[in-house]
Amino acid sequence: MYNGDDMEQIIEKINIVLYELRESKYSYQEDENFEVEREKFFRLKNEIFGYFKDVYDNIHKNKLDINQTSRMKNSINLSEELEYYSDYSDPSPIEYVESLALFTEMANNMAHIIESEIKNNGLNKNKDLNRVKKLMYEMKTITLDKIARVGINRESEGIIVGTETDDYKSVNNKVLVLDLPRYGQLSWHYSGK
Repeated sequence: MYNGDDMEQIIEKINIVLYELRESKYSYQEDENFEVEREKFFRLKNEIFGYFKDVYDNIHKNKLDINQTSRMKNSINLSEELEYYSDYSDPSPIEYVESLALFTEMANNMAHIIESEIKNNGLNKNKDLNRVKKLMYEMKTITLDKIARVGINRESEGIIVGTETDDYKSVNNKVLVLDLPRYGQLSWHYSGK
């Protein structure tokens, strides 16, 4: 298990990634900074996945949890699939939104895995791990915002984005729904505006 100083360093590094992601100018519009911003986005993806794996490896107790195992495999696959987008030469709104959607799904899975590990290992009072979980969910929110900003009114380009309400939940019952040609319908719960 991490000592407090190690975890504080990881939390600080995750905060830096969140800041850079929030400020990222990565876009579907090619301009003089396109290559730099695209490389930065995928560097951030690799960094955050590495920090997540470090935290996970330190708290995972080898308890078999089918949902968590599936989420972990899915996160690894998403991270690998995102590499396809790191190299596209003709930027388009749909590829941009697809790359953000995969990143969002990866961040969502990582947050749920950390949340599950906290619960399964009786670490509910560990402030550092709860902070990591919160930061992973915040990362999801940042990319959902970017998806919504670009995806709205792009139905003619194959991107359909909207919101729904999950009547089965009393908290975080808002859902962003995204329909993409290659992936079908994806959805994520979110809180706030």
